[in-house]
Amino acid sequence: MLSIILFGAPVTSSLISNNAASTLASSITDADTNLVLATGDGALFPSPTGIEWFPLTLQSSAAIEILKATARSGDSITVERAQEGTTAMAFSAGDGTDFKVTFDASGIATFNAPA
Repeated sequence: MLSIILFGAPVTSSLISNNAASTLASSITDADTNLVLATGDGALFPSPTGIEWFPLTLQSSAAIEILKATARSGDSITVERAQEGTTAMAFSAGDGTDFKVTFDASGIATFNAPA
């Protein structure tokens, strides 16, 4: 688990998982905040609670979207769409879902020192 601390209190906590990948069990629209993975694949992904989350990437042959997964129950994952500069889009059953470490999940902060 990677936590970001601001003034002594955790702001967010990203979870990590090795090689978690699946496909969508059914199509989603650009407004859906719940997605269902292929049967049994949910167990490959973390189960966030409280301030925890993990990055999830949806990928079709034409598009990629980064999501913030905030809860998982079985094969169902609750997400916040259009993260890290990506745009919420519709995806089809069978499109890829992967746990990929993204910039926000890495916890790396970049500071530009004044010249």
